[in-house]
Amino acid sequence: GVVPWRPAGRAAPAAAGAAAPIVGTGAPHGSAAALVRTAASLFRTAEPTLEPPFIKPTPPSLTMYAAEMLRVLFHMPEEASATSPPPSFQLLDDAARAIHHLSAPPGAPVPPLDMSEAQREALATDFVGALVDLNLTLPPDPNTKNAPASLDEAGGDIILGWDPALQSPEDAEGVAPSASSTAGMVPTEVLRVLAQSHECLSWNAAFSMYTLGLDLSVVCKDGFQASMAKWRRRKEQAKVLIAADLLDRAKRTLAGGSQLVPAA
Repeated sequence: GVVPWRPAGRAAPAAAGAAAPIVGTGAPHGSAAALVRTAASLFRTAEPTLEPPFIKPTPPSLTMYAAEMLRVLFHMPEEASATSPPPSFQLLDDAARAIHHLSAPPGAPVPPLDMSEAQREALATDFVGALVDLNLTLPPDPNTKNAPASLDEAGGDIILGWDPALQSPEDAEGVAPSASSTAGMVPTEVLRVLAQSHECLSWNAAFSMYTLGLDLSVVCKDGFQASMAKWRRRKEQAKVLIAADLLDRAKRTLAGGSQLVPAA
C-alpha cells in the first residue's frame, strides 16, 4: 500500500472522539488529493511524544506555502473552458493592510477530494489554529506599520512558485527554467523567502491564509460553524474572534459574486 508522507513533527492520527484530519491513505502518491492532505497537515501541530513536551508550531514560511498550495489546488481547471487559476502569491511590504483589501477568487473552489463533515471541521479548526500560532494581532489594525520584504541583490518581486519560463508562449518548446531559479539544490525563490524577517513572513503568511480563507469559507462553512460553537463553549475567545472576522470578510468579499459559491 501507499505510505502517506507526513512532515517530521506533524500530526499523528486523531485520538478517539477528535475531529479526523484530512491526512492518511486514500489517494495515489503525488495526486492532487494527496497534495491537499499534505498541505493541510502543516496547519496541525503534533502532540508531543518525548520530553520535554514541547513542539514548535509550523514556521510562517511553511504556513504561507501550504496556504498557497491549497489555494492553487482548489482552483485547478478541469477543462479548457474553466476559469483561469488565481494569480501567484507575491510577498508584500504591507501584507497586514492587504488583509483589509482581499480580492475574490476567479471561480468557485473545487477541492480535488471529498471530505467528510468531521474532516471539514478538522480543517477549519486547524486553519484557525495556524492563524493563532502566527502570534499576530488579528484582525490587523489597518494602520499597522509595514514589514518590508527584502529584495536583496537578486532584485525583483518575490513570487511563490514563479519562474520566467512560465511566461513563455504555450507553443514554445524546450524552454528551461532560468539558471538563477535552479542554482544549487534549493530554488533561489525559497532562499529569498527564508531570508525575510520573521515579522515580514508572519504577516505575509496571515495574508495568504486570509486569502485561502475565502475558499475555505465556502468549502468548510459547516466546519467553521461547528468549530466556533465548540470554542464558544470553551471560552476560546481568540479563535472565535479570528474565525468570525475571517467569515465576515469572506462574506463581504464574495458579495455580489454569487457565481463563486456553488449551489447547495
